[in-house]
Amino acid sequence: MNLPTPKKPKFVILDLDGTLIHETLFPQVLDLMKALKKAQHHLSIASHNAYAEFFCKRYGLDELVDHIIGQETYPDMDKTPHLTRIAELYIKAGIIVNEEDMILVDDRLEVINDTRALMPNVSYIHVVSANGMCKNDIKHLIT
Repeated sequence: MNLPTPKKPKFVILDLDGTLIHETLFPQVLDLMKALKKAQHHLSIASHNAYAEFFCKRYGLDELVDHIIGQETYPDMDKTPHLTRIAELYIKAGIIVNEEDMILVDDRLEVINDTRALMPNVSYIHVVSANGMCKNDIKHLIT
């Protein structure tokens, strides 16, 4: 079940495990990420996986994203610290980002709900496929 269709954001923050990879890269992911880039979105990774940077380099995702925040050190389920850090990195680079400009794509509804409670102006997409993010999840962002 996808949540209500959000407006077209500038900053797409992608979960890693279950959204882009599961033991290996889901086959459609590179093409979908390239389509998001072509639609002029800034892409970042927000993961609870401490090895997120390693996996992004292994599968070539690091070439498509601006930032990779992968940490198991955040004790809560929400990704508020991840999104806050990503926004800080963009701002440091001179790119203004507001919550309203961000969308989190994640396969875990509890993560989305916990993050939404703290960052209600961010948009969210819940990935429900066991095969990760699919075109239907993001079609409104690439058309």
